[in-house]
Amino acid sequence: MGALGGVYLSAFCIGFCGIVAQVVVLRGMVVTFHGNELCVGVMLGTWLLWTGLGSLGLGRLARRLRRPDLWLAWALLAAAWVAAATVTGAQCLKIVLRETTGASLGEVRPFGLMLASALPLLAPLCLLSGFLFPLSCRAAEAAGGSVGGVYLAEAAGAAAGGAVYTFALVHWLDPISTAFALLGVWSLGALLKGVEERHTQAGKALALLAVGGIAATVFPAALGHRRLGLGIERRYWAPLVLVDTADSRYGRMAVVRPPGASAQRSLYENGALAFSYPDPPAAEAAAHLPMLQHPEPRRVLLLGGGPGMAEEILRHPSVESLTYVELDRLVVGLVRREFAASAGRALADARVAVVATDGRAFLKRGSGRFDVVIAATGPPATAQANRYYTLEFFREVAAALAPGGVFAFRVPGGHNYIPEETQRLLACLYRTLSQAFAHAIVFPGGECTFLASDEAGRVSYRLDLLAQRMQARGLQTSYVDASLWETELAGGRLEELQRALRAEPPPALNRDLSPRCYYYEAQRWSAMQRARPASHSPPWLDLGALLGILERRPAAAPLALLALVVAFSLCVPLARGRWRDGALAFSVASTGLIEMGVEFAVLLGFQVACGYLYHYVGAVVAAFMLGLAAGAWMSERWVRLGRATWGRMRWVQVGICLYPLALPGFLLLAAQTRLGAAPAPAGAAFSLVALLAGFVGGLQFPLAAALHSASGASAGALYGLDLAGACLGALAVSALLVPVSGIVSVCLMLSGLGALGLIGVLAAGVGSAKTS
Repeated sequence: MGALGGVYLSAFCIGFCGIVAQVVVLRGMVVTFHGNELCVGVMLGTWLLWTGLGSLGLGRLARRLRRPDLWLAWALLAAAWVAAATVTGAQCLKIVLRETTGASLGEVRPFGLMLASALPLLAPLCLLSGFLFPLSCRAAEAAGGSVGGVYLAEAAGAAAGGAVYTFALVHWLDPISTAFALLGVWSLGALLKGVEERHTQAGKALALLAVGGIAATVFPAALGHRRLGLGIERRYWAPLVLVDTADSRYGRMAVVRPPGASAQRSLYENGALAFSYPDPPAAEAAAHLPMLQHPEPRRVLLLGGGPGMAEEILRHPSVESLTYVELDRLVVGLVRREFAASAGRALADARVAVVATDGRAFLKRGSGRFDVVIAATGPPATAQANRYYTLEFFREVAAALAPGGVFAFRVPGGHNYIPEETQRLLACLYRTLSQAFAHAIVFPGGECTFLASDEAGRVSYRLDLLAQRMQARGLQTSYVDASLWETELAGGRLEELQRALRAEPPPALNRDLSPRCYYYEAQRWSAMQRARPASHSPPWLDLGALLGILERRPAAAPLALLALVVAFSLCVPLARGRWRDGALAFSVASTGLIEMGVEFAVLLGFQVACGYLYHYVGAVVAAFMLGLAAGAWMSERWVRLGRATWGRMRWVQVGICLYPLALPGFLLLAAQTRLGAAPAPAGAAFSLVALLAGFVGGLQFPLAAALHSASGASAGALYGLDLAGACLGALAVSALLVPVSGIVSVCLMLSGLGALGLIGVLAAGVGSAKTS
């Protein structure tokens, strides 16, 4: 293999291993932060921040090195060990956070802790990754290659890495084994250079250390498959006893039990409690109030909730059929295998039909009419859960109810006092529910129960009627009855709740593409963190406070983002009097922001429409990187053929302006159809959208590098600007813009930013020798 081929192969390895490490770390952080998609933006933003700093800062060093190819091999070897340590650290992060913060199992962790965790964890690997790109560019130029060729090879490696991990490695290797596999692949790249330089002392040392890295890949196998990973899991769940753990396309499942002899089992999904069994207090409270609102419930639909709720529903003698829809078939398997035998018997009852599918896809199929529908999917703290609390979902439920049918769900409330942030959440849900049903009421309590129907008088606070129905049905409960509900309604609690539900001004509706409950849940959890005595987060890390400011001043975030992009992209070129370079710098930085904003919107839209982003995140990211590679390849051909002109740059920038405008239509179509019920077509559709977005963005970088006055010497700086803009996009879009403005408005903002870049490109192209 020639010198240039070795450099391109190294760039391919950098992209391949980098994206696999990124996806594994991302999945680990999703579990650590209980499925909250906000950590996706935080992790990607932090990754890009450190990588951009590595490219901008350490990239200058690459231009001074006399043997960039040899330095590249040593940097690859260092990155191999750092990557293995980073992936392992991401798996141990939840243990560190639990033991240092004293948080209880399942407790939602705040935004500040996400950011404070990601910054030190990712810094070493990402700084090295950022250094590797300009170093590869320098080595390629020394061997007669080009910046565009390195960019293409790295993007192609990233695309291949994402695909291989999603469709192969994730099924064969646990995260720790994957970390050591990455060590072997990166070490192999260094070994090739060591063999080539075997006649020198540096080459011999490089080859010897690379062989050691390759040999270390057998370490997990020597200790036993999954042994390290299970050890980490057991340490995290202590003093509870870990019974079983497994990954599915929806997240990581863990079954735990109390120490000692206990029949109770609890199922956690991504670290958050899904249900426990047996747990009569929770099951009785969730099942009987909705069931008693209907005079004779025959056909019942239960979305989630577990076997305990199914048992309680079946105690109503009129029930002829119970359709239990569980999103993840792994949950049903774990219940039958690890829970008490009575749990399995409840699901095996002749009246029960267990359907393993997405609840929304099931409703869209129009599978009959139901007298009672109960949604027990957890609070709307994540995009995956929020999709069961939107106006679109409520309308799907209304269409599935028989005349006089009852719909119910529960969210956190308060016994004697409801905090202001929780009141806003409840008001948002009540107003959204009232848009889909003619009649809706809410029972107060630690968990507020929302009840809705299209028939007048069907849902009510008539406790005497509920008591009569309990007696007529022969229900003997241990924890809930009419006297308990009377206590919850007394003492002005109902009146206080009703005032909160009708607060002025009325809250915005919770929609699929405008997840307002995402916003209110962030505020609620931020308020709870502020109330903790041990909370010392600085105000600028208080996400709830930031969201409150942006709610009052919605233009603040877009203007601040624009000011930041202008500041770090234009200051240096304009100070040097190179305004055309400034236009290119602004275009590259703003495109980085737009690309990452679109990528996050696609990922979030996938979660809204389908609910299994955890499994397909690698495929979507791989498709995005494949698009970047394809766009870079085409653009690199233009450069080699002498067709890198401002005219082409103009049309590329037009495409960057337009594709954010097309995205909302696709996301709306995906959310309103049954696409989520077919994982393979859904993954393919969203991957195609990500690929097209990446393609448009990939066209820009080689063109910009060729048109820049410094030509190839500008690669590190432009790459750093691209990553800096992408960092801003990941953090701002995920944490601020989507919760406050929704996906559609964010896409409009991104298109507007692209238009500003187009104006700069148009102005720079006037009078240039490379205009046409």
